[in-house]
Amino acid sequence: MRDDRGSFPVGSARFVNVSEKKMLVKLGEGKEARVVTIEPGESKIEPLSEGQMLMKVGYRASRAVDRTLYDNQFRLTKGYRANVFLYKAHRENSRVPVLLSMTQEKPPKLPTKRRKK
Repeated sequence: MRDDRGSFPVGSARFVNVSEKKMLVKLGEGKEARVVTIEPGESKIEPLSEGQMLMKVGYRASRAVDRTLYDNQFRLTKGYRANVFLYKAHRENSRVPVLLSMTQEKPPKLPTKRRKK
């Protein structure tokens, strides 16, 4: 998975689905809302607006039932990007089969070639 600024820029979110369920993401609200689906084992990078926006993340529990794991305002800090992971719950007695992890990060500064004098 590429992590450079060109493939995963500031102001975006990388949604990674390492669960066995289809990941469902709704970004924004009203007419401007976008719905993104991520199949098991896939990832997608989506642009986000800086500041607050409504984000809803869940999974397809069965053919006709979707479950929500996160439904709240999300604030992306200026100069940052977000990682959102959906992964299988490890405990057998977990009340949900998948869990969600969200983090923000500044892109790493990569070393550059020095010019010879």
